[in-house]
Amino acid sequence: MSSSYDFNFEKLEAVVKRAQEKAQNEKKEILVSYSERVKEIDPVLFLEDNVKRFTNDTFFWKEAKEEFFLVGLGISKILFADESTERYKQIYNNWKDLIDHAIIEGQTVYKKGVGPLLFGAFNFMKQHRLTNLWNEYQHGVFYLPQFLLTRYNEETYLTTNCIVSPDKQMDIASILHLKEEIINEISIASHESSINCHIQKDNRIIYVKEEEVKEWLQNVDQAIQQLKNQELKKVVLARKATVEVNQKIDSLQVLKNLREHESNNFLFSFQRNGNVFIGATPERLVSIENDKAYSACIAGSIPRGKTEKEDQQNKKNLFQDEKNRSEHQLVVDMISESFQKICTEVLYKSEPEIMTNPHIFHLYTPIEGKLNKEVTIFDAIEILHPTPALGGTPRELALKLIEKYETFDRGLYGAPIGWVDSKMNGEFVVGIRSALIKGNQAYLFAGCGVVKDSDPFLEYEETKTKLRPMLRALN
Repeated sequence: MSSSYDFNFEKLEAVVKRAQEKAQNEKKEILVSYSERVKEIDPVLFLEDNVKRFTNDTFFWKEAKEEFFLVGLGISKILFADESTERYKQIYNNWKDLIDHAIIEGQTVYKKGVGPLLFGAFNFMKQHRLTNLWNEYQHGVFYLPQFLLTRYNEETYLTTNCIVSPDKQMDIASILHLKEEIINEISIASHESSINCHIQKDNRIIYVKEEEVKEWLQNVDQAIQQLKNQELKKVVLARKATVEVNQKIDSLQVLKNLREHESNNFLFSFQRNGNVFIGATPERLVSIENDKAYSACIAGSIPRGKTEKEDQQNKKNLFQDEKNRSEHQLVVDMISESFQKICTEVLYKSEPEIMTNPHIFHLYTPIEGKLNKEVTIFDAIEILHPTPALGGTPRELALKLIEKYETFDRGLYGAPIGWVDSKMNGEFVVGIRSALIKGNQAYLFAGCGVVKDSDPFLEYEETKTKLRPMLRALN
């Protein structure tokens, strides 16, 4: 790859002027999106270099394999979901209307994640109480970033997005100046220089408060009794822990630590007005690539062993455990049945695989299908969320039990978070193994699947294992 690129600022300026004429003629906002290839740069380093310019509104995304990254800086357009049952269609319709009238330049052929792209999340439960904990994210929020860095395999692109109004002249000079500053700082960076850093020694955790553990154990026990006496097959009960540090938590450093230790998971960081929802999740909800849909069934788990021999034995125990296999099958059944409604040629294996993470093993079954025409990624989210892995089954009964027994608002925890581009391709994961960072505090969340054969204490131990990735990232 060449070490330098020529940036056509004049062309971007001309495109914006053309959009201003279109906005005035059509009397509506017009999106201008201009993409160009840039030097290779580590995405975390790119975020680090520019975070001071965009202190409140950024996002980061990494696929489970280190092949695809997104970094968003600033906001050109923000879309909020409301608490209605139409929230998925609402975001889709607003996004489609913006794309249908957009002027998209710089792409000769379609490339994944390059160009105008919407990133965001819905909250876990529609028509649910909002608390101050999640007030910045409301019922769901999505960003069209002002600047988007996309890295896919060996290619890196920078997209500039502008919203041109019919009744307001755009300050294109300030946008070009900001873009020039960003481009001037892009340089070839090694992977090691970005991730091999650690939290300063004085950034110690002061305390970790596990909230209402005794009450949570009692609630799990009561849920087990209900599971024995009604048609409910499974419910996922989560709990919250609070971590306090003696100074403001550096979310960028937490992201670096997650990348170093949880590199085989999806990574996300979603900043909103100083709050950061961040995590390393193993669980894909749905991915759409042209006419193909993909999902993952992840349910049933066991902690890692201390030795290779223990690891192998734990894998064997997990694979043969009747409770875990039954819990996993509930998820496979639900997701495969959902895929039958939106896809043809649905494919998955009859036996699960073992997914390996640093602290835990999971039972794992990937599913794919050919997407029916007119079905969008938002339709898929609506039919899939929440899966039995995060809610339970039957869904409505499980959600009622969650509302009854959980004493906190899940917000974005366990909820769909991800991206969609101008071709309506995209990917959403489930926001688990996550934390909400607010100043010097971090709120961590972990859940477990409760079935009629569950033991409350063992479920509690499982949640402790699931809290470890974020505790480790917080050092």
